[in-house]
Order: sequence, then structure tokens, then C-alpha cells
Amino acid sequence: MPENSINPEDEDNEKPLCPLCGNPRHAKIKQLKTTSWLLCKFCCFLYCHPPSKVAENIANKFEAQWGKGKDFETQVQERKRIWESFIHRCGSIDKDKINVLDFGSGEGEMLEHLSRTGIKATGLEPSEKGASFSRENGHKVINGFLEKDTFEPETFNIIVIQNMVHYLPKAGETFKILSHILEDNGMIFWQEKQYHFSGLLPWNNLSESNCYSYFSKTSVLNLLSFNGFEVEHYHDRMGEFLLVARKSKVSKPVIKKYFQERLILFLLPATDPLFHYLRRLALFAYRKLLAMGFLKASSKNAIQN
Repeated sequence: MPENSINPEDEDNEKPLCPLCGNPRHAKIKQLKTTSWLLCKFCCFLYCHPPSKVAENIANKFEAQWGKGKDFETQVQERKRIWESFIHRCGSIDKDKINVLDFGSGEGEMLEHLSRTGIKATGLEPSEKGASFSRENGHKVINGFLEKDTFEPETFNIIVIQNMVHYLPKAGETFKILSHILEDNGMIFWQEKQYHFSGLLPWNNLSESNCYSYFSKTSVLNLLSFNGFEVEHYHDRMGEFLLVARKSKVSKPVIKKYFQERLILFLLPATDPLFHYLRRLALFAYRKLLAMGFLKASSKNAIQN
């Protein structure tokens, strides 16, 4: 059975265990029709149970969204800005020595950018449509889920992850494998959504049709620490985070902020609409200043939609 697959016949009878740390102690944050959202009392990871209830809905969502996004070249340029933002934060890297895994490569937008800059890269994409499209553009892509034997140990020195982990039912196991296939001192570039920013409908993201989990800074740092990574840069962008982490042999203690996480979730219906309008105001002010000539656009620090 694939590393990220779920056996629906067994899971309903199992006591919920945190997908990151395996701890059974949790608080029920929200009850939906067929799933519950639980907050781990040890590592503060927010996850749904039972996970197989959302699998079909997620698959249907991806199928329905295929080909309806921005045009390919626009997305390639967006990936270029993201890559430059990562590189800017981790210092000088010898391009000829880079070997990248694009984890969840989609239609190959990041692979396309890396190919144009002469960087060796491989994609891993569960969607057959996405993998086929990338291959047609000349990229190396493996169609499937990440398993223990998908790649040899220490194959890559950089792993790029973009808005993928909240779709994985076993995030803890996934990061163990990522650590296994990453060279010592290798880096993870990770961009992901956060649960405490959902716009005007705070609980809209936490539904049967959207994802298996959502992250806070606390749960992200714990996940990486559990699997041998040290975070070198973390940037909260009001709705998503962007981080650079390095594989390290130094273990750090678990960050325990359970009551703080409970408070954030309790205040979510009030704070998220506020953050939504503050972000829109910031974007409006930025564009006005840009149009008036007070600012210069930069691919490294421009505010994105």
C-alpha cells in the first residue's frame, strides 16, 4: 500500500493518533458531517479524522480544477519569483551542484523555470495529467506517491514543496522519507497555507472537501524538528508561510504551545476577517505607491496576490 494511502476499513475503529508525533491526546476543535478536526495536545498539529473521508473529495477537486488556473507562462514566472525568494534567503549556491526534487510538481511550472536556468531537477506528481503534461515539456517526472523506495538515500540536496503537505494524510511519515532522500546539510524550501488565515469564512478551509491538515508555526517547527531539520528562515505572509530548513543532526526540544493554539482557533471567526481586510489594504497601498513612483517593483520582495 502506498505511503500516503488510507485503509478505510480499519481507521474508523482506531483511536485517533496525531499524524506527526503519534500522540493520542487531542482536543476536538470542530465536528463536521463525517469528520472531526483535532488539535494534538503535544505538538499542536491540527488534523482531521478519519482521513479517508476526505480523499475522494480532494481527488475530485483537483480533477475539476485541471486547466482552469492561470496560463502556464504566468505560473512559471510566479515560480521564478518563489525560487529567487528562497535562494535569496539561503545564500550563495553553486548551480552546477544543485539536484532538486520538486515535491508535488503539478504541471511542471517550477521544473520549467529550473530547466531554463540550467538546474537539474526531478518532479514527483500524483496526478497523471500533471505528470504527463510535464513530460511532454521535456521534464523528468515520476507519477505517483512518495514511498520509501521511490528514490535512493541522499539523492537530492534541495527539496521544494509548495502547498502540498496539507493534502497528505501522513505528513509525519512523508517527512521521514524526505529526510532519508536528502543529503546531509541539504535544504528544504517550503511554502504552505496556514489555518489561521481563511478570509471572510474562517472555517471554510476546514471542511471535508479541502484538506487533511493545516499548520501553525508551532506545528511546522515541531514537524521539522522531529525529522532532523533545523529552520534557518521562517516568514509569515498572512495566509501562508515560507521557510528554509536544513537537514541537521542537532535535535531540538518540542515546542509546547497548546493553550496558545487553542486561543488562536477560538478567536479565528473574529481575527481572520480582520486579517483579510488588513491584507487588502496593504496591497492597495503598495500598488498606489508603486503607481506614484515611490516604490520599485522587485521579484524578491513584491507583494503578491
